Amino acid sequence: MVRVRSAGDASNDATSAPLPLPIIVGVTGHRDIDPMSDPQLRSVTSKILSELRSEFGDALYVMTALADGADQLVADVANSLSLPIIAVLPMPLPAYRLLVSDTSRLDAHWNNAAIRIELPMLGETPDTTPKTDQHQYEQLGVFLSQRSHILLVLWEGPERCDPRGADIGGGGTVDVLRMRFDVQYALKSARNSLLFERFGSQLSLPHPDPVIHVVAPRVHRTATTERFKGYVPPPGNCYILKNWSGLDGIEIKPNDEIRRHIPAATKKDLHQIKNLNDRLAKLPNFDMEHFKAQFAYLQTSDETATYGEPLEKLKCLQAGVDAAATVHQRQLFGVNAPSRFHLRLGLLFWTTAIVPTSVLMFEWYAKLHGGMAPLAIYLTMMVASILVERDAFDKRHLHERFLDYRILAEAIRVQMFWAASALPAASADNYSRKQVNEIGWIA
Repeated sequence: MVRVRSAGDASNDATSAPLPLPIIVGVTGHRDIDPMSDPQLRSVTSKILSELRSEFGDALYVMTALADGADQLVADVANSLSLPIIAVLPMPLPAYRLLVSDTSRLDAHWNNAAIRIELPMLGETPDTTPKTDQHQYEQLGVFLSQRSHILLVLWEGPERCDPRGADIGGGGTVDVLRMRFDVQYALKSARNSLLFERFGSQLSLPHPDPVIHVVAPRVHRTATTERFKGYVPPPGNCYILKNWSGLDGIEIKPNDEIRRHIPAATKKDLHQIKNLNDRLAKLPNFDMEHFKAQFAYLQTSDETATYGEPLEKLKCLQAGVDAAATVHQRQLFGVNAPSRFHLRLGLLFWTTAIVPTSVLMFEWYAKLHGGMAPLAIYLTMMVASILVERDAFDKRHLHERFLDYRILAEAIRVQMFWAASALPAASADNYSRKQVNEIGWIA
């Protein structure tokens, strides 16, 4: 089974405030990065993560396997920026430590990680044979490629990639890239893992989320082959990749904003998450009471003793999203809570009330000769109804967000109880693919 833990005890009371929906930057890259390029890579990585944090705030997480090279480099940068880290290992920690050179950095980042995940062994025994290692790293590659909103790749570049596929296989960097862009390849790599039993289908579209490529030269210990001659990678150059081969990527200039180069579909999804997090950060007092009541309603006390803080965080996420849905529901339909002396009339009431009132004003003007005042009131009410409708449905998207947040709340509820039941399944892999355009950001 998957082992998920949080770092130490919870520093904050999970019931005190809703948690933001996380936006995850996954990391993959070479283990043997050229030390000469290390300062430049740290500078560029810091710039990228700083810009993303300025956009998404506390919702931003960095997910890394903490391997030698790129993984630990990005973890160092994230730690310097006080960004929370999700440490996801391809196998249990004792076995993984045998495959990592710099175990001191591995242990330090593992102990400081906000969330620690050990992926299950695919064999019957936790050995470290080459075949088992390959399957474990392929499982990790699918996890990183499919569970990250943004994939950060510290990679030498397409000039080092054999177009015949000789460099592909075993869950390496190019492997993870192909899993990100090629659904068929990701499905093939996930076939051995129960984590992805319901993941995708043969008809699924490629992953729309961005891949940021930072050129990271490697130390080549073997003789330079013919296809390597005459090429010196410019360390720190950045690209938004269009395909797994790395060819024809969109270059990001040093002064460019990354957000300008992110695909439109991804911008929309990230914007949806940002809107939700903004709402969660500003819940009115009445809805905070709903959040706390919902949190208390989700009874998982026995399971929490076993699974700890991660399950509590899922409960907190579910209660927060459910409260955000009720905010929009209340604005649309109103609320009546006599026990709290709280009455608010929603837009549905006012738009319904406008119709008979405006008809009455027009009848007064036309048949009772009420002068220009009833006509002015009639016209004002009609214009007001149009403006209110545009504000509610075109600007604030009240009904759309109410439905989206309700769907998301139910998805998190399902995920929470699956987690409590130790089922290795993700709700994101179990929604109707026909609805990918409408609720794809939720998955």
